[in-house]
Amino acid sequence: PDPRFSRRDNRYDYRGHHNKAEIHQDFKDVRGARKEVSDSRTELRKDYTELRNDRMELRRDLHNGASKGEILKDRQEIRSDLKEIHGDRVDLRNDQNKLDSARRELRGDLRKR
Repeated sequence: PDPRFSRRDNRYDYRGHHNKAEIHQDFKDVRGARKEVSDSRTELRKDYTELRNDRMELRRDLHNGASKGEILKDRQEIRSDLKEIHGDRVDLRNDQNKLDSARRELRGDLRKR
């Protein structure tokens, strides 16, 4: 449609457009927090994949009758993977809490206007 003939409805045209610096900052914080959450999820997924591969390797070694040292090493790797997964889950929980608080802050600031 030709813009000369369409009427503007200012209630909807600039939705999400704010002049206040604090609201800009809140939107930026929410975006950053969402990125952190998605990065944490990616990291966690990689760790689970690594754990699965290490378990497969241990199973293969047990089946093929590998040396005791080899089996101990595999079990140690699995333990370290589980520790890493625990840490990543804690990070993810913290990132999600940060995102929630950023969203609450933004909602509060948008209400204040």
